[in-house]
Amino acid sequence: MIKSVITLATLFLTSMASAQTTPDIKHIALDLSFDWATKTASGTANITLKPGVATDVIALDAGMLTIQSVTVNGKATAFTYDGGDNNDGLKIDLDRKYRPDENLTIAIAYHTNYINDTDPNNIWGSNGKGLRFFSPSDTDPGRHQQLWSFGDPEGNKYWFPCNEAPNDLYTSEIKATVPNPLMVISNGSLVGATQNKDNTTTFHWKTDTPHTLSRTLIVAGQYVVNSQFYQDIQLDSYGYPNEVQATEDSTVRLADMMRFFSEKTGVKYPYNQYSQVFVQELPGFLTGAATSVITENMVDDYGTHADYFYLWDLTEAEALARQWFGNTIPAASWRDGWLTQSLAHYLSGLYDEHRNGRDEFHLYVVNFDQNTYLNDWKSDVRRAIVTDEFTDATTLLGDNYATARGALVLHMLRHEMGDEKWWQAVSELAKTYVWKPVATEDFERICEKVAGRPMDWFFRQWLYKAGHPVFNIEKKYDRKNQILTLTVKQTQQKSTPLDQDYFEGNIAIEIDGDIQTIRIAATPENTFSFPLPSVPKLVHFDYGNIWIKEVTFEKTLAEWLYQFDNSTDIMARNEALFELVTIVKDPKTTDSDATKILKSLRGVIAGDSYWRLRFIALQQLQGIMTGNNKPVKLDQATLTMLQLVMGHDMPWMKTAAITFLGQTRNPEYDEIYLAQLHDESDRVVNAAAVALGRSKSRKAFDALVALKNRPSWKSQSLISALNGLQQLGDARAYEFAFDAFRDKSLPHWTLAVPTWDYRLAAADVLQSLGKTDAAYDVVFERFQKSIEARNTNDIFYNTQLMMRLGNPRGAAFFPILKARFANDANAMQAISQLEQSFNTKP
Repeated sequence: MIKSVITLATLFLTSMASAQTTPDIKHIALDLSFDWATKTASGTANITLKPGVATDVIALDAGMLTIQSVTVNGKATAFTYDGGDNNDGLKIDLDRKYRPDENLTIAIAYHTNYINDTDPNNIWGSNGKGLRFFSPSDTDPGRHQQLWSFGDPEGNKYWFPCNEAPNDLYTSEIKATVPNPLMVISNGSLVGATQNKDNTTTFHWKTDTPHTLSRTLIVAGQYVVNSQFYQDIQLDSYGYPNEVQATEDSTVRLADMMRFFSEKTGVKYPYNQYSQVFVQELPGFLTGAATSVITENMVDDYGTHADYFYLWDLTEAEALARQWFGNTIPAASWRDGWLTQSLAHYLSGLYDEHRNGRDEFHLYVVNFDQNTYLNDWKSDVRRAIVTDEFTDATTLLGDNYATARGALVLHMLRHEMGDEKWWQAVSELAKTYVWKPVATEDFERICEKVAGRPMDWFFRQWLYKAGHPVFNIEKKYDRKNQILTLTVKQTQQKSTPLDQDYFEGNIAIEIDGDIQTIRIAATPENTFSFPLPSVPKLVHFDYGNIWIKEVTFEKTLAEWLYQFDNSTDIMARNEALFELVTIVKDPKTTDSDATKILKSLRGVIAGDSYWRLRFIALQQLQGIMTGNNKPVKLDQATLTMLQLVMGHDMPWMKTAAITFLGQTRNPEYDEIYLAQLHDESDRVVNAAAVALGRSKSRKAFDALVALKNRPSWKSQSLISALNGLQQLGDARAYEFAFDAFRDKSLPHWTLAVPTWDYRLAAADVLQSLGKTDAAYDVVFERFQKSIEARNTNDIFYNTQLMMRLGNPRGAAFFPILKARFANDANAMQAISQLEQSFNTKP
């Protein structure tokens, strides 16, 4: 027994002396080539590092690589590696014990094995890890030959050996050889491109500015660059050769984003250029050092992009904001990763506020994040933002707490500190931690310094604790003493030991247009009194909807109507809107009260309120009047309102109005729809086509078929024609739809929904006509070819086409799918869901 103890102690001391610590990497140089047939990369990684401690062993991360040889300072050495993907799995013997600050260079010859394949549950786009390859296929001959890497936060070890620590900063360079006419885009600046005798080109990219490992990336494909400038910084956007003008149209705000972040943070963009590259099958974006990779779906013609500025501004801006928070300022540890991610996410929202207005920011950005978080909470996805309890960094930083809830916390902090001091804190953070890892505690200290008061209570309840307040608000007015009393109760129940008991902080209330700030104490009940000369018409709690919270505040119909019509807070009006909709749908509501509500909705819709509130109100009014799926009969007031909107409003409002009118299915309005088919916005055209189809007008078929010839981006006019023909139900549409269904050459999005993909839209037409046999033969043949080619995206895309056709013979797909993916649990889950849906379709 004594001998065993001594042996264990000796082993412990030996392991300490030969510590396999995390090395301090200074530079990584990759030299790679790629094989699209096997979806692999091969080459060498030269890693210059300092051991960090005295040691004769270096441990690196490798993800399912084949390690062919390793040298240390040019001399071959032994190594151990099991081919897996455990952290520190590649252990390299050094030729001697090195001091902590000694430089050494390790050269590793290797090739990749892991394939970052399409996620069958998300064929429109997924991140994965490592390298994803693309090639033209039988199903989609227009697919681009391309590859991209996804390494955030721990995916880069699947394409080169490295150290996946969040706080290790190093410089990098990549030499990559690809077949002509492909090109390579990576971090930093292009040093050169060498033409080789075998019809390939070797591209050399390099950055001398340090960055974290997760920001190392590579893209290869056929591209044309569109360049612009912000001051002396070159901004390059890489788009496809056939989308040059669209790439320019879709990146018109990039320089303004660069200006906004530079001025607001007080820190100049740290590189001499910035590149953004558009790629296939990426759902959002990936940020690298001086480079971002963004979904190709952001690239539209000018009109389409203008309709979606509210969406793509956020995507493009958040990718750029991460050049500051995540690149220039890395997180000190994975637990602190929320800070850089949330700051980038929130700053993109603040750019949206700057460019598109405060109402847009609150109604779309803040509202979306709040609903996202609350939906997670109600689905029992619950944790503190800053936590050491996580299985892996991808899980910790990939959920909505690291972005949506984190951004909401920053939004509350901004209002707690005030705009000026909040921006001062962000600027001080950016200036103090340039090229320095930042922890949550560092940001807390800066906020306390700038605010001039303790802020630990704020960080504790919102970051280190979980949950949110559930408020119950009661109001009473004392006519004799002319006093309004508000009682604010916190009624939340703890679901985990980490939940905060009670919350505190400043919160604004609106009383008849007067905005006052009260201080909520961390107690079950708070009471506030306000002198008022008369009974208030409007009392709104949490002006601006700043807090993460749930609220119960009972009000009369008159109070909700007044709030909807008169509040200066767009979020209060939005809240009132949904309360009014609930009331009008209640069977107990009198006709008189329902009439008041509908009149109020029509008044706001036809008025000059912000368009998104009017748009939501119009959709809600449609839902009220068309809830039974029968043709709606419009009263004159509603018809007049819709005609007013269709006559001169912005595209989204016109789209909603046409859709509403189309619910009448009345051919008397066909001339309205025919006129709207010539609108500049494809959103309007699509709504008009669907409405025309629903009308069953004798003029509809010829007009819809002719619509195909209207110039549009990525076959939008064809999609609109097909969407309209599906509603029309005219048997003559068969040949038109079948021709579209079997066509593989037309431009299309890869969003896998019939409003963006003409093949899916065509399948819906054929299904509605009950004539799917020939189409099924086409898709089954393509499905079999995709199985043979082992192309996961094509396999599940063709399966989706089969599902939309609804042909009973589609049952033949599932045994083939199960055999092909028998060893893939994720794919089998998708197959099971598809089969269940297929078997339960009426």
